[in-house]
Amino acid sequence: MQTAGYTTTNSGRYPLSTQTLDFIQAQIMHLQQLGLVGGKRYILRAPDGTNTGLVYLDGELLTVAATPALSNSTKYLIVRTTTEDIHADGDTYTEARRYRTAYLSTSNNGAAESYELSKFATLESNTTLSEKIKQMPNVVLEYLQDILAEKMPLLTIEGMTVAQLNAIKTPCVANCKNSIKVVANAANYNLSVVLMGDIVRQEITVPSGSIYARTFANGNWSPWLLLDENLHIEVKIVKGTVYLRHGELPTDTSIVLLRKKRRSAYRRTGGASAYSQNRGKREPRAAKTQYVHYKGIVLSKGEPNKWYVPRCISVSNAQVDGNMINREINGCCRELVRQVSNDRNGNEVYKMQGVRNIITCTNGRHCQHHGYVPIAVQVARLNRKGQLTTKESGGEMVYMRYALRRKRVRTGRTMVDPQTHQTIYVMTWVYYRNITLGQ
Repeated sequence: MQTAGYTTTNSGRYPLSTQTLDFIQAQIMHLQQLGLVGGKRYILRAPDGTNTGLVYLDGELLTVAATPALSNSTKYLIVRTTTEDIHADGDTYTEARRYRTAYLSTSNNGAAESYELSKFATLESNTTLSEKIKQMPNVVLEYLQDILAEKMPLLTIEGMTVAQLNAIKTPCVANCKNSIKVVANAANYNLSVVLMGDIVRQEITVPSGSIYARTFANGNWSPWLLLDENLHIEVKIVKGTVYLRHGELPTDTSIVLLRKKRRSAYRRTGGASAYSQNRGKREPRAAKTQYVHYKGIVLSKGEPNKWYVPRCISVSNAQVDGNMINREINGCCRELVRQVSNDRNGNEVYKMQGVRNIITCTNGRHCQHHGYVPIAVQVARLNRKGQLTTKESGGEMVYMRYALRRKRVRTGRTMVDPQTHQTIYVMTWVYYRNITLGQ
């Protein structure tokens, strides 16, 4: 650091000049650079409405007006620069002195020099830092405890009850034996507990490898859910009968019957409860085909990993489709095909949902000899109204075809072939329904 011999030079007769004053000012400015150890911009002392504040700004110390005080509404630091003229010995020294001060403001008000307060750090006093240092051992111990709880399993818990399970809200990993059967009818499972802010999450892994989870929030535990985006289901068809097989399904899932349906190119924007300006209006949208819940049919569940014949246990409108209850899939799909009046040649004529042409043995326009409707079964979670929506999670779909086909059979009558003079059977076409796998 530069020094000057004010008291030693010429027995203390040091010359006072502008060069001397500039030297002193340079020393002060140099000393001011020590503030950079705390950063480029920070608040040393915040104004409280009575006492002024002090801020360090890019190597410069500035006082901050006592009002307004620092609060959540103050967003900017405004710097004001003023100058002062000095009058001496009949002369005026223009802008001889320059003052730089600052004040807090809720907006910059178009000021020439303003800074966002969010860019300033607040230095804490030694007293505050001392208190934090005293608390450091407890903070470190709590941190280590959380880390160890996540990484190291606890000892085996024998015979855990529902009350004990609900009370575990700290991070841990536990091996539970002969405990309460909460999911998958399993008494032996692994329990893992983690924290997500104020939410507690419990995960249970059963011997089959399935993982179930629930969360604790707002004083309540949520239901256990299977953490499996692909709720698997298998289908086989034996002599026209559909068999299903699935694993351990969550209690909140259902097996539903779907059919492929064309989605309208219009959507309604307002029903009876909509605003008057929207009521009854239709808006265009992209038309497409999609699988929809067929008549709200819910199929029965079987024992895990065993083949069974599913039956209808629920429909959306019991008054209209109540006759489908206890039917197998073949019986539930019979209404997809309906027979209409025979043609003029006496041939049977059928109409299928989703098939534009009629199905008959006659060759002609808008006629075809066979057809099918794509159907599917799926394990899915229904909403509170028992409906299947795209927002609810569901498993993979097993695709099938409900088909109407024809075959030649004997009528029981015979005739003599005029060419060969042999007796032959009279044949005819008959239609039959069947279900096959595939889209």
